Parts: sequence; structure tokens; C-alpha cells
Amino acid sequence: MENRNNIEFWIFDEKLINIAKENDQEALKQMMHLHPEQREVIENVFLLLQNMKVEEAVVSDLQVERSLKGFWDRVDRRKNRRRLYWISTACAACISVILVVSSLLLIGRDYVGNKEEVLALLDSIQSTSNEILIISGGLRTTIPNNEVINQTAQGDFVVGTEKKMKFSDLQGEMIQLVVPVGKRTAIRFNDGTVAWLNAGSKLLYPKTFLEDRRDIYIEGETYLEVEKDQSRPFFVHTKDFDVSVLGTKFNVSAYKEDLQKSVVLVEGSVEVGSDNNKYKLIPKEGFFYAKNSSVVKKVDTYAYTCWKDGIMQIQNEPLEHIFTRLEKYYGVKIIFDSSVSKKKYIGNLNLYDSISEVLHNLSHSTPFTFEYNKETNVVKVYQKKKRYSK
Repeated sequence: MENRNNIEFWIFDEKLINIAKENDQEALKQMMHLHPEQREVIENVFLLLQNMKVEEAVVSDLQVERSLKGFWDRVDRRKNRRRLYWISTACAACISVILVVSSLLLIGRDYVGNKEEVLALLDSIQSTSNEILIISGGLRTTIPNNEVINQTAQGDFVVGTEKKMKFSDLQGEMIQLVVPVGKRTAIRFNDGTVAWLNAGSKLLYPKTFLEDRRDIYIEGETYLEVEKDQSRPFFVHTKDFDVSVLGTKFNVSAYKEDLQKSVVLVEGSVEVGSDNNKYKLIPKEGFFYAKNSSVVKKVDTYAYTCWKDGIMQIQNEPLEHIFTRLEKYYGVKIIFDSSVSKKKYIGNLNLYDSISEVLHNLSHSTPFTFEYNKETNVVKVYQKKKRYSK
């Protein structure tokens, strides 16, 4: 029986589900003793089930079947095989987590040769938490906002003087760093490379870089200062393009919902693009991708990298674009009149200020008024009414 079938069988085994729910270690040992040939799979699925946050929403048989089949079709595309998976609805609400973790088990150390599957995994990562999370299999830990995560030479994760996660405790080959909207963080890998992650970003990378290359996978926005290593080039993978470097400073913006993605080079040299079209950037150049077309042009790099310093530089942008950026940065919902959406603004916003302070400062140049409900985290923006003298 193939490994994937074993995984699917145990994922939906009601006894194992209950064991994981109760965290019954004794019952887990008994199950592994009864099935010694399946010991590793049972243990991995147990960790998977413990990592789940089961939602109450009802999911249909067809939805579940399509979700799982969609992932396996991506895996089978290279093998020219197709199989249909019929699964019960016993764990239907857990399907997205099942896809994420079972795919991690399958990808293992062969993540370089499985870029499509790894990016599909990155797209599947969901978190209902408002905290920054480092996730390794069933192990997860929270990180304070705006703190730097240091990965030591031994592979441990440290914030300040506090050890957050030991290398010996890591489960599986890949590490997930999930940053919700309204939060930011930075991580210093044990090769010396530093990555700043903006709000609403996700990073996936191996717990140990390979001897001949360093690979990370990103959705969202990151600014990187890559430690130079001639023998191990550094690769940043996104859904639409890849960036390869030896040592440099650059920004990657690849939010799934954004129509335009970009790479902006501050220092050094990078190669960016897909298999068919690759471009070499020099400092102060930007690569911009939208709708299967791309362009390279000169840019003011600070405008694209100042977010990591708590500054939003705005260059004659309409308010609707600015509000979208502020929603992500502060984790709020901004509802606005169409009458104010096209008004434009030029200047800098201090992102260390509260959302109310930022909007108040913004309203001086582009007249509008707003109401902020802290309980619902919703901001309503209106056009400021003109005053007429009698």
C-alpha cells in the first residue's frame, strides 16, 4: 500500500481522532504496538490531528472530495496518473489542515524538486489566530509583535533571551512562519540572512538549508538581507516568479490578492522571473509582474522598503489604495464613500502611530471624516461636508 493511502486511512480513523482529541498517549502507544509497520504514519497523523482547529461549519461530500483530489492531482501531474478519492464526512471540516500536513509528510526533504506542491501547501496554510506563529508539525509557538526571531547555529528559535522552540523538538522538515494582518516580525536564519515579514504574510522554509542551496517560499511581502555564500545561492520562490541571489538586499511583494507583484533591488544583484523569462536586476531597479506580463524599471527603493522601518511612503496614490494597505498593516476593516476613494495623497505616514492617528493626519491633506469602532475593528470614512456661511 502506498504511503498516501496509509495517511488517508489513518486521518479518518475515528479511534485515532479520539485519541488525539484526548491526547491519550497510552492509547497511542497501544495503537502503534498493534500496527508496528504503520508506526511512523500513525504518529505523524496523531500530531496532525492535534494541530487541527476544527470549525463547526458543515462541508459537503463534494467539497471534501474536490479539496483532497485537487491536491493529489497536482502531485500526480508529473506522474501522469489520476485517482479518485472517496472519503467520509467524519472529518470534513478539517480538510484544509489535512491537506497542509499530509502534503508536508509527502514532500519531506525533496522540497526543491516539488516546488509546485510546496507552493500549493503555502497557499493552503490558514490560521485563525491573531498571533504570529511558528509552526512545525503539531508544534506551534507564538511570537510577540515587532520582535526579531533568531535561529541559532544549533537551529533553536530565540526571541530576546527566551528560547521559543528547540531544534530537537521540531517535527517534519519544513517550518511555517505565519504573520496575521496587523502584525509584523523579522527572522534571522542561522546562515545570517535576515527576512522582515510584513502584515498578512506567510513564510515556509526547511529547518536546515541544503549544503548547496538555500530555499524559502513566500506569500505576502518580505524584505531580505541575504548573507553572501558563493557555494550556496539563495532562492526566494513565489507563485508567479522566483528570485535567485548570492548576497544582496531586496524587497519581494507577492500578496495573493494583489494584481501586481514586485521585486525591488536595493543592493547587489538578483535574477528574477519564471522559467521562460528571466531578468537580471541592478540596484534601484524593480521587477513588476501582472497578468502574465512583466516589466523592469528604475524606482525609488525606499518607497518599497520603508515599511520595515514603520513608514508608509505614498506617491500620489488614491485613498482606496492607501486604505487597502492600512487594512493589512493594522488589521482593520475600512469602509469608505466612493466620493473619497479617488482622492489622492502624497507624503509619509508613521505606522508606529495608531490607526486613528494615521487617519487623522491623512485627513488634513485629503478632507474626510471617520468613525472607528474598536469593538468591531471597523473604520467608516465619509467625505467631509462643506460649511457654507450665511
